[in-house]
Amino acid sequence: MSRGFYLGCWCVALFCLHTACENASSQAPQHLTSAASGYAPASDKWTRAGLLPILGAPYPEQVPTPSMQARRTEAQHLALRHPGKVWINGHLQRKAVALTFDDGPESVVTPQVLDILARYQLKATFFFVGFMLRKHAAVVKRTYHEGHLILNHSYDHPSFDALSNAQIQSQLRRTEDLLFKLIGKRPALFRPPAGVIDNRIQAEIDAAGYQTILWSYDPFDWAGLPVDTLVQRVVSQARNGEIILLHSRLHTDSTAVALPRIIEGLQARGFELLRLDELIPVQAYR
Repeated sequence: MSRGFYLGCWCVALFCLHTACENASSQAPQHLTSAASGYAPASDKWTRAGLLPILGAPYPEQVPTPSMQARRTEAQHLALRHPGKVWINGHLQRKAVALTFDDGPESVVTPQVLDILARYQLKATFFFVGFMLRKHAAVVKRTYHEGHLILNHSYDHPSFDALSNAQIQSQLRRTEDLLFKLIGKRPALFRPPAGVIDNRIQAEIDAAGYQTILWSYDPFDWAGLPVDTLVQRVVSQARNGEIILLHSRLHTDSTAVALPRIIEGLQARGFELLRLDELIPVQAYR
């Protein structure tokens, strides 16, 4: 079967699940979680619709702030409204996760991450920012030639809610054009900086021909966490279909140090570690 066929099936299923959850009675079982998991007890509306509640916060207790939780809820509503265009996670019945690395390329952490992935014979997904591409062209080409996905993460990582529509389009196209010059591919997947998204931003992403990739778990690896804490967060919190947000930029050295233990811990729990285009039914490039 073609990838388009599977995507069509996924979208129909997601729409049906969305309709079912909206019509569910108030007696539906609750998706109970602890505050330590990164979100308050919530209706299983999300999981009924094939979505994971988004977890993670920078604090020891991992309780998100009200503004953080509001952004996550908006992202989940967008995923419900735009099946096949906004992705938070993969299929909940598959014991697999995707490791994704934001904010590269650079000359220290990104190569360390690549070395570790090569050692474990794994492929991952990198969301690179445009203004770093020329300076680290060799790292970009290495990432691509070693079989990893290189996707669009804007040109200079602004908050898209502060940009005009024309500025959003410029952020997307400048990075896309630079990637095409370096690897001969135009990405079809985009991750908005800091996950900031709303209806207007999504409309612009869609108009540029991209699907939006968010995440379902953020361990806040950039916040200077101890390596043991980072490993424990990722390994203990992983769920089927998880898209895990990590970083491969300067000052995220702890991510590279923790990565072997994260990989081994996830594998010990029986998870496959996949590229995004293996976890969800999308085309990475046009």
